[in-house]
Amino acid sequence: MKPSSFLLSLLALLGLALTTHSAAAQQLQGARWFFGERVGIDFTTGAPRFERGGQTQYFDATGSSVCDAAGRLQFYTDGWRVWNRRHQLMPNGVILPYPGYDKGLTTLTVPVQGKPWLYRVFQMASVSVADPRQITNRQSAAGAFGYFTVDMHRNGGRGDVVPDTGRAPLHIGISNALTAMIGPLGNTWVVAHASIGDAFYAWLVTEQGVEPPVVSHAGIAFDSAFAGTYPNGDRYGGADFNAISLKAAHSSELVVLTVNQRGLTQLFPFDVRTGTVGSLRQQILEDRVTGPFNPPLPPGIVYADTTVEAAALSTDLRYLYVNVWQPWLLRPGWRGVAYQYDLTA
Repeated sequence: MKPSSFLLSLLALLGLALTTHSAAAQQLQGARWFFGERVGIDFTTGAPRFERGGQTQYFDATGSSVCDAAGRLQFYTDGWRVWNRRHQLMPNGVILPYPGYDKGLTTLTVPVQGKPWLYRVFQMASVSVADPRQITNRQSAAGAFGYFTVDMHRNGGRGDVVPDTGRAPLHIGISNALTAMIGPLGNTWVVAHASIGDAFYAWLVTEQGVEPPVVSHAGIAFDSAFAGTYPNGDRYGGADFNAISLKAAHSSELVVLTVNQRGLTQLFPFDVRTGTVGSLRQQILEDRVTGPFNPPLPPGIVYADTTVEAAALSTDLRYLYVNVWQPWLLRPGWRGVAYQYDLTA
C-alpha cells in the first residue's frame, strides 16, 4: 500500500474535512460550514467559496454546522454557543459547561430519525484547570461526553435549544474524537473512543434520546494519559487522536482511528446494525522525520515524529486520505502534508 504525497492549501484541507464531516454530506446537509475565527465556506454550488457573517471564534476546537437537504443553513455551534441561520444566538443558545469542565472541545451534530426537525448535538469537554501544563493523568483521562437537543420548530422556525436536555454527561473518560455512522434504515450511531484502554463506545440516537452504549474492544490500547513532552515542556496526550468515517455501500462501514502523536492510523469495520466495532483491518505507521533541523532538536533527540491530524475515506472506500504535520528541514516551522493510500493495492 504505497502513498502519494502532496502539499495542501488551506482551502483543499477544508474541502476534504467538509466532504467527510457527515455521512449525509452528499445530500448537502454538510455543504455550509462555519468555523474558526468567523470563517465560513459554502459548497452548495460544487465549487467552494468563502462566506461571511459567521460568529464562531475558536482555534483549538471543532464546530458543527447543519443544513437541510437543499443546502440551506439551519444552525451552527462551537459546542457551547448555538447560532441560527441568521447568525443570531438562539434564545437558549448559550450552553453552560458541565460542573468542573471547560467548554466543549469536540462537537458533532446528528438528526433524529423520524423527526428531522430535531438534532442531537454531542460534545466532549475537558476538565477545567488553571494551567493546562499542570493537568494530571487522571484529569486528562476524564473527558466528559454528553449532548443537548436543538428543535427547529421553535422560535418561529429559526430553532432553539431545548432547555434542560442532556445536561448530565453520558460518560466520563472519553477522548476528544467523535464520529457518526448512519445505517441503511436511517439509524444513527455516535462513536467515540476511551481516553485510556482500547474501548470503542457506540450510542444509538433515537426519538426518545440516546441508548446506552455498545462497547467494543479493538486496536491500540492507550495505557497512559500522557505520551511524552514537547521541547518547550508542554505534555501531549497518549489518547490524542481523531476519528472520521464515511458511509459504506451496505451494512458495514469503516472507522478510521488516527493516533496523533504516534503517527498511527488504524482502520476497523463497523456494523451499523449492532453498533459493534470489529477487529483491526489495516494499520499505517507514518515515518519519523530525521534532521538536520533548524533550530536543532534538544540533545539526545535525533528525529521528530510525524503527527497525524485527520483522515478521510473516499465514497467507494478505495482511498484513504491522511493529513499529517511534519517539521520543515533546515528552517523553523511545520508543514501540512496529505497522503493518499490505495486500500486495494
